[in-house]
Amino acid sequence: VTPHDQCSIPNNLTEPTSSTTPTTTVPPTTTLPEDTSVATIETTTTQPVIPIETITVYYTRGLTDVMQPVEVPRAVMTPVEELIPLLERPTGISDAGLRTSLLPGLIDDIFIERGTATVLLDPDMLDRMSNPAQQRAIAQIVLTLTKFVTADAGGIGYVRFEVDGGGFSVYVPGFEGQSEQGEPLAFTDFAQLIVTSPTPPSTGTTTTTTVSVPTSEPQSGDDGQ
Repeated sequence: VTPHDQCSIPNNLTEPTSSTTPTTTVPPTTTLPEDTSVATIETTTTQPVIPIETITVYYTRGLTDVMQPVEVPRAVMTPVEELIPLLERPTGISDAGLRTSLLPGLIDDIFIERGTATVLLDPDMLDRMSNPAQQRAIAQIVLTLTKFVTADAGGIGYVRFEVDGGGFSVYVPGFEGQSEQGEPLAFTDFAQLIVTSPTPPSTGTTTTTTVSVPTSEPQSGDDGQ
């Protein structure tokens, strides 16, 4: 074989081979600007403010027939049923020389129709009370209810009493005698018993009366005295 007959090998095939790893280019990380178009809203929670008003409740000075009004703060639109524990089971009034003549449970219920409140009295509680105690309790109830303004029926002009489904006769100072059974009674029928000046304190300072209703076992009124 002559050199002429030898095959000619291309130079590129005789050069050493090398492996080439492809290079991947990672694009640079782009940090987006903070979105200022969304506003952060901060909320605060506040307790609703409950409107307060004062209602007038009448109590007796000691064991006398004298009635003294006490202003009691209560939520606006207080239902008339909330007057029952204020009359029957108050605490804090003895420091001012006051007391209630109502025994707990004396008032079974109160119904209001056309400006007249019908008070249902418990006969067992009445039997435990002397006549003077009953008279003072009736005066407290009439004076307190006729100063009360209901949320849906306006003011109360008259108060009548029932026991066991029938009308009840009570002593009325306004005409110094007994009422007819179930007769409607007005504020003026008992107004002569009221004093508006505070009880004279022994220290010569003004006494503030705070009335509250206990949540524990109720205390009795004047126990039939």
